[in-house]
Amino acid sequence: MEDFCAWSGHRINSRKTNIFLSKGVDDNMVNLISTVFSFQRVHNLGHYLGVPLFHQRVTSSTMQFVVEKVHSKLQSWEARKLSFDGRITLAQSILLSIPSYFMQSMMIPRKTCDEIESLVKQFIWETSERRRKMSLVNWDTICQPKMCGGLGLRKLKDQNISFLMKLGFKLVSDKEAFWVRVVRSKYQMNDKLPECVDRNGSSFLWKSLSKIWTLFRESIHWSIGDGRKIRCWKDNWIPHLGPLLRYTPSNFNLNTDCTLREMAADDGSWNIGFF
Repeated sequence: MEDFCAWSGHRINSRKTNIFLSKGVDDNMVNLISTVFSFQRVHNLGHYLGVPLFHQRVTSSTMQFVVEKVHSKLQSWEARKLSFDGRITLAQSILLSIPSYFMQSMMIPRKTCDEIESLVKQFIWETSERRRKMSLVNWDTICQPKMCGGLGLRKLKDQNISFLMKLGFKLVSDKEAFWVRVVRSKYQMNDKLPECVDRNGSSFLWKSLSKIWTLFRESIHWSIGDGRKIRCWKDNWIPHLGPLLRYTPSNFNLNTDCTLREMAADDGSWNIGFF
C-alpha cells in the first residue's frame, strides 16, 4: 500500500477506508488485522459501480431494488400521454438498461424477471391499478424480432443467459485478461474445457456460470489447429454434432481422453485401427 501511494501520488484516508473479512477468520486475527491497518471493519461492502457486492445467497427479495427502480421509472411517465410507439420505445429502454447492468455478472432470479416484465406489459397496454386492459398480443410474440412480426423486445431471462454466455466465452478464450487469470487460478481451470464447473462455496459469478455451462458447452466448438488439446470423444469439435461420445454404445472400450491428434496418422489420414 505504501508502494501504491508512492507510485500514484495518492494517500489512503483511513477514516474513509473499510475492511471486510470473511466469517471464517478467527476473532483474534480479525482484531489484529483491524488494529494493524486502522481501518473500520464492516460486514457488507455495499455497492461498487452501482452493483451491490453480495455476501449471502441472492434471492428475489435481494433483487427487489431492481424491480423498484423499473417501477419508479415507469411511474414517472403517464401511458395515456404517450403513443403506442412511445410506450414501446420507453419500455425497451427500461428493459435494456436498468436490469442489464446487474445481469452482466450474475443470474437474476426468475421471479425478479417475471415482476419486471409484468410491469412493462402493464405499461405497454395502458393498464393501471385502477383500470385493467386486456393484452392484445401475447408476450412471446412481442419478444420476437420485428422481421418475424414481433416488436423486438427481449425476454430478460434470455438476455441474462446471453450475458453469462459471453463471460463464459471470455473465460475460455481470452486467457490473458487479468480477471480471467484470477478466476481460472482460483477455480483451477486448465487448458481442457471442463464438463462441469459446479463448486461448493463459490462466488456468485461462478455459480451463475455453472447454471449455463451445459448450454455453453453445446454452443461452442473447437477450432482444430494441431488437435493436441482436443479430446476426440469428449470435446465438441464437429459443428452442429456435439461430442462423439454421445453417439457411441456404452459397452465400447474407449480411451475417452485421447486427443484428436492421436486419431490421425502422420500423413494426415485417419488412424482407422485406433478407432
